[in-house]
Amino acid sequence: MDSYLKSVLLIFIVAFTCFSQSKVPSPNPCDCNLKGILYVPDSVVTNILAKPNGKILKSIKLKIDDERIVFDIIGHRSGWLNVLYDYTDSSKIGWVNGDLVGLWLMRPSTPLYKKANINSQIIAYISQFYEGEKSDHPVLVIGCQGSWAFVKAKDKDGKIVKGWLAPEDQCANPYTSCAP
Repeated sequence: MDSYLKSVLLIFIVAFTCFSQSKVPSPNPCDCNLKGILYVPDSVVTNILAKPNGKILKSIKLKIDDERIVFDIIGHRSGWLNVLYDYTDSSKIGWVNGDLVGLWLMRPSTPLYKKANINSQIIAYISQFYEGEKSDHPVLVIGCQGSWAFVKAKDKDGKIVKGWLAPEDQCANPYTSCAP
């Protein structure tokens, strides 16, 4: 088989593998412009890393009564979020696992989109409160594109769904009326 045919076959295999795994493909690494809240269970240490799976730059241990930590999310790669942290005289950049960064929703039944576009197909409606659950839960930010968040959440049936959350449906300020 000549190299041209091998290249075409390889492109077909990669494309088929990437697009057949999910009805909403994960976003490619890119720059972002949104906020997220560090969301971890009590007394769990969160590490901010120099790069995904890299050296620890800072460890954060939150307790139930601690203030919430809000990050500026400036990029993402493979489920990791590139964040600005330490809101002092100098902000630092590091990486946090997206399963630890959340957002609350601005309305009780919020649409998730197939693409980062308000005219895209709605794939599910999500909420942060569901009947029978003991507490609220934010959606988890696992990627982003501009000010759109690619999130993991539960639909009304409790099924985990992934999709795009519009900027106007995001709440990352725990000290306002949009947060529970």
